[in-house]
Amino acid sequence: MARNIGNIVRSLPTPRVSVGFNRYNPSCGRWETRCEQVLVPGYWDVEHHPAVYGWVYDSCGHRHWGVTEPAHDHRVWVPARYETRSRRVWVRH
Repeated sequence: MARNIGNIVRSLPTPRVSVGFNRYNPSCGRWETRCEQVLVPGYWDVEHHPAVYGWVYDSCGHRHWGVTEPAHDHRVWVPARYETRSRRVWVRH
């Protein structure tokens, strides 16, 4: 029985396997860079503002170094805009 299975396996066609990135024959095409205008939608962004230090007067009129404006985050709307994006494409001859 082993002899029959061996004959069957040998009679099957061998699959073609392509390995690596060289799928295209270099003589049949070339790489081109294409630029496209793409609409990037608007979004909310968060800007961080660090604390501001300076001279502060207390209720008695004495001056000391301290925080004049505390750190805070501020939400900012970034409007939609068009960007030019490039990509490489394979062009066959």
